[in-house]
Amino acid sequence: MAGMTLKENVSIQMRRAIAQGEYRPGERLTEKALCERFNVSRTPVREALRELQAEGLVTISPDLGASVVKLTREDLNNLYDVLIPLEGTACSLASIKMNAEQILQLENCHFKIIQAAAEKNYDLLFELNCQFHSLIVESTANPYLIQMRNNIGRLTNRFGRFTLTAMVPGQIQATLEEHPEVIEAIKNGNPGTAEFQGRKHMESAKKFTLEYYDRIGELLE
Repeated sequence: MAGMTLKENVSIQMRRAIAQGEYRPGERLTEKALCERFNVSRTPVREALRELQAEGLVTISPDLGASVVKLTREDLNNLYDVLIPLEGTACSLASIKMNAEQILQLENCHFKIIQAAAEKNYDLLFELNCQFHSLIVESTANPYLIQMRNNIGRLTNRFGRFTLTAMVPGQIQATLEEHPEVIEAIKNGNPGTAEFQGRKHMESAKKFTLEYYDRIGELLE
């Protein structure tokens, strides 16, 4: 990853590993093992762990060291209660600020999502879905909204990677149906409708995520 510091590189790879379930909730993250995995010294590893701690992905104890944060059902419920209005606000602002080129990018991203779903390429589907929402949030040019949305998204994405698969019936189809509604509201430049569609889409994601948690939550706490 050219142009990145060692700490940034390690942070990105660790976020991805946590989201993909390579590191289980509650699993200890020893500096020695992380140094060996990423082929770096302890300094960038420690810096990356502190960054992930600030984001809520990692907890650091003076006695036990670092470990992956456990998310309960209540945690998820609370996270989505914040994420839903954030997404609505992002869509509302996007309906005012998104230009024609940005809307085209959003439409192209959704087209790729349709293709990935048809091919059952779930990893790509997840990445494209993250990109779809990122395009909306970044278009607001509001640094506080972007930071809050990204921080909460990193936590909920630990489940989103699995709910956007055949493991959770209905989630993919709901995404394919709801994204065009969001795009259309943004294209029409209607802040109220865009906010409604953004909140509706995220409420749907909350429902499917909690259903998934109820099925296998004991493995994730």
